[in-house]
Amino acid sequence: MATVCHLRACFVLMLAHPFGVAQREESVASSDIYGVQTFVRNKKGKLAQGRFTPCNDADEARRYAEARVTQGHAIGSAAFLRRGGGEFDEGETITFAVFGAVPPGVSDQLPF
Repeated sequence: MATVCHLRACFVLMLAHPFGVAQREESVASSDIYGVQTFVRNKKGKLAQGRFTPCNDADEARRYAEARVTQGHAIGSAAFLRRGGGEFDEGETITFAVFGAVPPGVSDQLPF
């Protein structure tokens, strides 16, 4: 569960990113937000968070997450839905697709 919380924290921080993502937060603050979190290997060879990418819907998130891994841009990725929430760690995160290597807390959250 700690990894999932870490994923949530990253998601919230990325929404506040100064390069335009914050504008997206304002327009969908009270609705569902789809996204992809990638995972890479750090210099010590351990899994680390890569980039977060917002998506328009579940299909786009699933396709993007799969493509990041199959094209070799990331060792793993997770497509998820962020429902509700505010500026901080409110709401819930639902992981609905995982590709490649991801931290155990992320794959354990899959609904099937």
